Amino acid sequence: MGVTTGSPCKLPPKDMTNQLSYHGYSRSNEIALLDTWAKSSQPDLEAEVAKLAKQSEGTLKADAREKVTFTLKMLKQILRAKKKGEEL
Repeated sequence: MGVTTGSPCKLPPKDMTNQLSYHGYSRSNEIALLDTWAKSSQPDLEAEVAKLAKQSEGTLKADAREKVTFTLKMLKQILRAKKKGEEL
């Protein structure tokens, strides 16, 4: 896959969007998450990760669980990159 143009955020050296390939989630969903959360502060990301982690521990329908799991993994990668000081 080539580099997507028009995205305002710069991806870290490890292309996050290629690491996560979930069933019903397309590259555009991954990029939308990156665009939304890459600009957020680290405390906001940590709060959202904690919220989603707690939510994923409970009972969820299959499609809701898939969405929560996908979002949680993406946010953890963004948070890890921010903690390392990488520019997104």
